[in-house]
Amino acid sequence: MLKTKNVTQWRTTVMGIIGAILVIAGLLWPDKIDPNTQQVISSAINEILIGVGALIPVIISIFGSND
Repeated sequence: MLKTKNVTQWRTTVMGIIGAILVIAGLLWPDKIDPNTQQVISSAINEILIGVGALIPVIISIFGSND
């Protein structure tokens, strides 16, 4: 069972890396990707930016406290 779990985690990591590469490629070369995929990539980038924007105040409040 441990081997199956590791294989699943490895596949998830590879899929995440491939997804990140596609997002970056869509950001840098939007004319090379079809419009439907470009919309998905644009939506993913917007969600990532919203998540990072929401995470910044949390990190500041955790590490910025003087207590």
